[in-house]
Formats: sequence, structure tokens, C-alpha cells
Amino acid sequence: MMKSQQKGYTLMELMVVVAIIAILAAFTLPIYIEYIKKTKVAEASMLFDDFKTRVLILYTVKGTYPTFSELITDGVTYQGTFVLGSYDDKLATAGTPQVCFEVTGVGSIGWKYIPDTTKDTNPPTMFWSCKASDSGCTTMEDKYLPWNCRDDQSIIQ
Repeated sequence: MMKSQQKGYTLMELMVVVAIIAILAAFTLPIYIEYIKKTKVAEASMLFDDFKTRVLILYTVKGTYPTFSELITDGVTYQGTFVLGSYDDKLATAGTPQVCFEVTGVGSIGWKYIPDTTKDTNPPTMFWSCKASDSGCTTMEDKYLPWNCRDDQSIIQ
């Protein structure tokens, strides 16, 4: 009698492969999730760069900080794929404009204009702070914040 040859894999072999894949996923998934969160925060930083440029241009033209409607008319985008922004007209009228971005699944980050009283320039030197104590709307963990928003690295131009 001829012995039949086994075809395919045994249940034990399949279980070993599934266990190896599960172990690899357990190590790589948290790293991937952290990377995605940092990417979302980078989108908020990109939107802020456009905002900052538009505020300086409109200030140069008008001599005052723009209102929310003027920024929208000028084409400033407050919304990205994972980011929704807001702008406070009252703070702009007071001479300290601030923009806040809510980042899906991470928290919020905001930048507020800090007047530079050491220089007399027109338009004034634009210093922006995203440090939680300055902007008031930065709530996300430090590990997700851009390097210049952490601790004493809070002032950017």
C-alpha cells in the first residue's frame, strides 16, 4: 500500500505563524499610532504658518490685526484633514491675536501673538508663542508638541 503524501500545513504551524504576526503587531502598532498623532500636529503647524503670514500681510496693509471674516476673505484656511481651527476676534482687537487648532485624537494647540516691546518697528516684530501658559488653548501632551512649543523653547518668528 502506498502512503498518501501530506498537503498543506498543520494546525500547529498555522498557530505559530499567527502568534508571530500578533507579537509583531503588538510592538509596531503603538509606534505607528504615535507617528500618526505627530503627523496630525504637523498639519496644524502648517496651517499656522499660512495664518501667521496672512496676519502680517493684513497688518501691514491695514495697520491693525485682521478680524476672522477678513482672514476668511483673504483665503486663510482653518480646517485640514485632521485639524479644525478657531480665531478670537476680541483678542485680535486687543492687539494680541490668537489662533487655536483642535487636532483629532491628540488635543489642541494654539499660537498667540506676544508683542515685542523691545523694538520700535512698523509693522511690529511678530513673535508667536504656542506654549500652554501663553496661548491658553494648548492642551496636548509635550511629546506631540513641536520642539519650539515645549518648555522655554516657546517663541518663534
